[in-house]
Amino acid sequence: MNNTEGEIEGCNFILVFGTTFYSIFEDLIMAKGSSIYGNGGGKNGGNDSYTVTGRGEVSRAKLIKEVKQGQHPDTHVYKRAGVEYARNNPNHDKPDNIND
Repeated sequence: MNNTEGEIEGCNFILVFGTTFYSIFEDLIMAKGSSIYGNGGGKNGGNDSYTVTGRGEVSRAKLIKEVKQGQHPDTHVYKRAGVEYARNNPNHDKPDNIND
């Protein structure tokens, strides 16, 4: 192993690989609003679960928790009749709410 001026071989690879992996992981976890779809099935047509692109079905409770933790920056929580639901932030360029 050639070590000159305090550099360690392979560090650049690890840094690039780690950064790329984090970026991919972040994209999977932090879904954009237009990649979250309501599944319905709840009382009066409310969403009991949601489909998140790249993850599959997620319960309403789990998605609400993730939204509150800031994991879905284009989505917010709203409460109707005492029940919390996920809703996309307004986008005036295209209709992309959760049930659109």
